[in-house]
Amino acid sequence: MRYISLLITLSFWSVSSFGQYGKTWTVSFGAGLFTSPYYKNSDASGFFSVDINYNFKKRHVLAANYNNGRHNYQDNVRSNIPAGPNLINSKAEYTTFSILYKYKFLDKRKISAYSGAGAGIMTQVLEYPFSDGSGNYYRQSSMTDLVFPVRIEFIYHLTDRVGLGMLGGFFVHPDYPILGYHGGMMISYNIR
Repeated sequence: MRYISLLITLSFWSVSSFGQYGKTWTVSFGAGLFTSPYYKNSDASGFFSVDINYNFKKRHVLAANYNNGRHNYQDNVRSNIPAGPNLINSKAEYTTFSILYKYKFLDKRKISAYSGAGAGIMTQVLEYPFSDGSGNYYRQSSMTDLVFPVRIEFIYHLTDRVGLGMLGGFFVHPDYPILGYHGGMMISYNIR
């Protein structure tokens, strides 16, 4: 019986000491500008993102991310209505679900910084002008494919639970070098 008590005590002690490495959950919300270098005359528009972060070690984070971004651009490929040299006539929307590994490379009392990368699924919807001879209207085309998000975050800790910061990143697509850039502000909340 004494060995069982000792084993239970050591188990609780080891679990509680292992928990000191920062096992916490953090929820963060970000918003800012999104654009794509792939499309002609791309005009930045907005994005928002939601992250659920699990800090499983002192500097290691596993995150689930939802990101939605938009931009406008000139489409002379899918559209059969010619656009002028600087005319923006089309819209693009990107919805991404991904899993990222983040590493906390700066860990100070008031400031933290993370860099991360992962894999996800992106759905891209393009809306462009089209004419069938009787009138002009908009058509849509979409694709869903694998992407690899890359991200960097800087957070200033206002309190133990609330942080305010900046984030930036891009999505690497197998068929395009980089499909979208995004950057903006974020707010995070630590759930203990």
